[in-house]
Amino acid sequence: MAEKLKILFIEDDLSDLNLICHYIARSDIQFERQIVTTEYGFIEALTERQPDIILSDFSLPQFNGLQALKIRNEINHYVPFILITGAVDDEIAVECMKLGADDYLLKKNLTRVGHAIISAIEKKRAVREKEIAEKNLIESEKRNALINNSTLDFILSYDLTGRITYANRAFCEALGMSYEQVTGRRNQDLGLRPEDSRQFDSAIHDVILKGESLRRRIKFSSDNSGLRHYDAYIHPIFNFSCLLIGISAILRDITDIINYEEMLRNSRDELRELSRKMESIREMERKEIAINLHDDLGQKLTILKMGLNMLKTGEKTGDAGFIEKVNDLMHMVDDTVKIVHRISSDLRPSLLYDFGLQEALKYHLEEFSGNTAIKYELSIIPDDLKMDEELSVVAFRIIQESLTNTARHSKAEKVKVVLRLMEEDIFLEISDDGIGIRESDLINPNAFGLTGIRERARIMGGKAEITGIPGSGTTVKVTIPLKKIIND
Repeated sequence: MAEKLKILFIEDDLSDLNLICHYIARSDIQFERQIVTTEYGFIEALTERQPDIILSDFSLPQFNGLQALKIRNEINHYVPFILITGAVDDEIAVECMKLGADDYLLKKNLTRVGHAIISAIEKKRAVREKEIAEKNLIESEKRNALINNSTLDFILSYDLTGRITYANRAFCEALGMSYEQVTGRRNQDLGLRPEDSRQFDSAIHDVILKGESLRRRIKFSSDNSGLRHYDAYIHPIFNFSCLLIGISAILRDITDIINYEEMLRNSRDELRELSRKMESIREMERKEIAINLHDDLGQKLTILKMGLNMLKTGEKTGDAGFIEKVNDLMHMVDDTVKIVHRISSDLRPSLLYDFGLQEALKYHLEEFSGNTAIKYELSIIPDDLKMDEELSVVAFRIIQESLTNTARHSKAEKVKVVLRLMEEDIFLEISDDGIGIRESDLINPNAFGLTGIRERARIMGGKAEITGIPGSGTTVKVTIPLKKIIND
């Protein structure tokens, strides 16, 4: 052995001691020895020196090997004990072995003393490691049982036939059954709905077939807890030979989460529908205001202009001052008519309602380009694309707001508008070659134009993505589901 052993000798005969040490040394064992001859000396050496092994003579004047063995058992039974005696007594040998002696040697045959020492030490080490492992296992099982029975999650284990081999307290209480009533049964025997037990058994079967863990949502319904939803984590159990021996499952109750998600979805749907109705109401209000502006104020201004024109033609040509004032009034009326027309068009673009989205976009882009000197490119695919009025208004307003932002902030020279029919969506893209929108502007809560674009897309079940690259421009991409498309 590589390490130097501490050997405690119980021996009163120096010649016997030297002989034993001689045979030990012949076995290439490095050791240091301590010799005791009394019970007190033995107890002191055993407790303070902590020897690796004890070699004891059987008979001493005031002390013997059996007494030493009993003391060893009380103080530290992990220290190997070999009895070495000069006389052969089968009864003594049997009694010593019953008390835990690791070997029994005769002084007249010490040739195997080295082997006996090594064997005894390895044996005791193995015993100690086994006992420690068993103790740790018991403690670990106690801790696991405490944890398992403290958690609200369900913790289960199954054998390969689908019978429950373990169920924690939470699972048993949920079913209103005792541990003894649950273990040994299959899921179908626990009073669950047939469809629930089949669903869970199917997941267990998949793990057994594939030998891989899986995660699945399942439902359990019982008289004690009602219908509950669970997130199930199911794992294979392998032994040290990598053979599948069972299945473990952890089920986390997510019923409240499912209910909250459903409430949230319903709330979002209600908000989306409310937003659509509000937008429809706003559009109707714009329409009424635009009609009133056109029919009422517009007509009155036209009549006023006609009256001024009559006054102008009816006066003498020599009254230049009067004619000049009339001309000023007529110019003012012209400007007012234009303003009314522009406000009316912004509130309710008549081209959109009368001739469709394509014509309205062409006209709007022409006016936009004329007012801002920004060139434009319009692409509509397919050419004959038509949409219902609601979606046409949303698309027009998104493009209108995007162009307004371009005119105000981009410093662009050109803008490109694309309206394309995809397989499942309508796609809008408005891009410019300006300075590019900043990240801070994208998240600015006061950027109402951007918020309006996102909101209009959202209430139609779509989404808007707005990005900017410094020095390369800004791009607005909007996708809206096809359910609102009408392609004649």
